[in-house]
Amino acid sequence: MRKIITVLSLLCVLVPAGAQSLGFLLLSGDAASSGMAGIGTATGASAYAPDLNMAAAALSAKKMDVAAGYTMWSPSYGKDNIFSAAGYFKISEKFAIGADWKHFGMPAYDIISAEGRTSGTFSPRDFSIGLGASFQIFKGFSAGVHLKFVSSSLAEKASGSAFGADITLQYQTGGLKAGLAADNLGTKVKYGNNSYAMPMRFRGGVSYTIVGVTAAVEGQLVDGKFMANFGAQYNFKDMLFVRAGYHLGLKDAPIPSYLSVGLGGSFAGVHIDVSYLTASQTLGNTIAVSLGYAF
Repeated sequence: MRKIITVLSLLCVLVPAGAQSLGFLLLSGDAASSGMAGIGTATGASAYAPDLNMAAAALSAKKMDVAAGYTMWSPSYGKDNIFSAAGYFKISEKFAIGADWKHFGMPAYDIISAEGRTSGTFSPRDFSIGLGASFQIFKGFSAGVHLKFVSSSLAEKASGSAFGADITLQYQTGGLKAGLAADNLGTKVKYGNNSYAMPMRFRGGVSYTIVGVTAAVEGQLVDGKFMANFGAQYNFKDMLFVRAGYHLGLKDAPIPSYLSVGLGGSFAGVHIDVSYLTASQTLGNTIAVSLGYAF
C-alpha cells in the first residue's frame, strides 16, 4: 500500500510540471519572466538571475536587485503553489554573487492504511536553495555558476535530496543580448530503492531591444524533448512594462504549450510584476506575482 501511495503522490507532483522527477526546477518564480512565456536566458539580469542566468548579473548596470514571489501554478489542474525569493549583488564592476530559494507545494492527500482506513494526510513538497557567482571575462561577455541543494518529500517515507549546478554564459552589445545555459547538472535524488535524475536542460536564447521594445526567442532541450519560448516587452520610461509570450511544448514536452501576458511597474527602485497564463487546459489561469527592490 505504501508503494501505491508513493506512486500516486509522484503523479500528483510530476504531471503538472511534465512527468519528470523534480520538475519544479524547470519553473521560475519570476513573474516578469513568466509574462514573456518563461524566457530568461537572454533578457538581462533580474533579481532571479541566480535561477535564470547568473552570468547576466555581472553585466548588469544595477548594483543590487532582490525580489520575492508567489505563483498559483496550474490552479485548475494541480493546484500547486510556488513561493520564491532571489537576488544578486555586484561586489565589483565585474564580479557578482547571488542566492535564491524556491518552495513547490502540492495539495495534501489521504494516507490509506493496509486495512483501507484513512490514517491522516500528507502534503508533498519540494524545495531548492542555491548560491551563484558570475564574472565579466571581457567587455560584454560573462560566465556564471549556480550551485544548489534540492530536497523532495513525496510521502512520509519517501524523501530524498540532491546537489546540482547551472552553468551559464551571457553576451551583450548595444541592444543585443545572447545567452546559453546548462541546468540541473548533478546527482540523482533517491526515494527508497529508486533513484531519479534531475531534469537536465540546455537553453539558448537571443533578444534585441530598440526604442523600448524587446523581442526575444529561446530554445530548450530537456532530456531530449524540445521546447521554445517567444516573448516581447514594451518598456515605457523604465516605469511601465507590458509583456506577452508564447511557450511551445511539443508532444510529451515537460511543460505544455500556453500563452502568457504580463504587466510590470517600477518606481523609486521598487518593482512589481504580474503574469497570467492561458490557452492551456493544464496551465490555464496560472498567476504569478513578484515584488522587489533594485538600485
